[in-house]
Amino acid sequence: MTRQEYMQQLAALLAAMPEAERRDALDYYEEYFDAAGPEKEAQTIQELGSPQNVAARSEMAARTSTDRALYGVPYSLRARAI
Repeated sequence: MTRQEYMQQLAALLAAMPEAERRDALDYYEEYFDAAGPEKEAQTIQELGSPQNVAARSEMAARTSTDRALYGVPYSLRARAI
């Protein structure tokens, strides 16, 4: 898999996220690849894991961020307190 294929899959998997959060996540991973350099593309893909796993982590981070903004603490911590 190439960087382009990886990012295309990731973009498709994140399609349901709000646009700003989706763009932030995609920008982050583009910058991650840029920092690694083209000679380490395959190694970077291996380090990141599958696009499915990255998408799941990105969606979880977005939800946690939204929870903090709305309630001051992540949902997971609120659920334990109840």
